[in-house]
Amino acid sequence: MIERWKNPDGSETIVVMDDRPRPGLLRRIVGFFGKTLLILLLSALPLWLLTKGIAGLATGKLRMWSRTRGTVTYYGYEALGWSWMLIGFAIGSVPFVFREELAGWIKWVLGSVAAVCFGAGVYHLLKAA
Repeated sequence: MIERWKNPDGSETIVVMDDRPRPGLLRRIVGFFGKTLLILLLSALPLWLLTKGIAGLATGKLRMWSRTRGTVTYYGYEALGWSWMLIGFAIGSVPFVFREELAGWIKWVLGSVAAVCFGAGVYHLLKAA
């Protein structure tokens, strides 16, 4: 980049600045695949939670694993409540995965949807008690 301006005494000043060279094609391709792989890995957990929650809503039966009790199967309102919680966690984690790519209003919408899912989950869990 070249900048040129006139000084008050009538002389000219020229500044020549070199831009950094662009990375090579191989480096850009490897970077693209690396970012894609990272996004896929970070998206796998929310997708798994979402499918598990939707399956629990559809069947009214939800199998979860607990470290203290082992595999536990929930039925009825308890299954619905935990399914809504799983869906809320899945939707609420999306802005953290795509934090630079998403617009601010999309983050607020996803956060609001996650809050509604958590509210529905708490409502169903209180009905189960």
